[in-house]
Amino acid sequence: AMLNDQIMNKAEQSNDVLANLRKSINELQAATDMKQKEIIMLKEKKKALEGELNKLKEQLEEKEKSLNHSLLQNVSLFSKMDKLKVEIKTNEKIIEEKVVMIDKLKKELKTLEQKNDEIKELTSKLQLYTDIDTKQKILAAKESKINEVIKKVESVYESFQCNLTCLVCGEISQKCTLCIPCGHCFCNPCIQKSKVCPNCSEKIQAIYESKMLDEIACKFSY
Repeated sequence: AMLNDQIMNKAEQSNDVLANLRKSINELQAATDMKQKEIIMLKEKKKALEGELNKLKEQLEEKEKSLNHSLLQNVSLFSKMDKLKVEIKTNEKIIEEKVVMIDKLKKELKTLEQKNDEIKELTSKLQLYTDIDTKQKILAAKESKINEVIKKVESVYESFQCNLTCLVCGEISQKCTLCIPCGHCFCNPCIQKSKVCPNCSEKIQAIYESKMLDEIACKFSY
């Protein structure tokens, strides 16, 4: 009888253990199912995040392309501006040399005018001793030389005046400002609000105020 009781107790204990094991297995199965659902959700989130990441990568690539394009345009613009600045400096030197040449021509013209006056005076004195035809030929030759010098001076003067005349207001440029990249010259106030060059209609990318040209323009202002 004691043996039977012991066997029964062991059987009951075994049943309890089995019940506990089944309960644990069920709990583990439920936890496993929950984890699998979480894994599926995480995979879906991962897939969505990967899609967003790919979109961001595509947007980043487009931004990089746009930035590289902008950088290339800026490099090209800076290169043009550097070349134009070099050309402006070269032109300023040429203009300065021409202004010096104009001053020399003016002095020569003044000297020739004085000589012309002297020639006229001498001609009047020689009128009693010289044949009229000979006198006229000498005078005509002298006057022809003087006229040639005057024409040269006027031509250079008109060329400078034309290049320094603002096409907006029609006056000699005040605060001479050059359009970049075309290089045409205008008054600073006249060109400030313009987006294209009034002379050639090229788009203005920048403007450059030249003190050298402004000093030269002052010599042509009345």
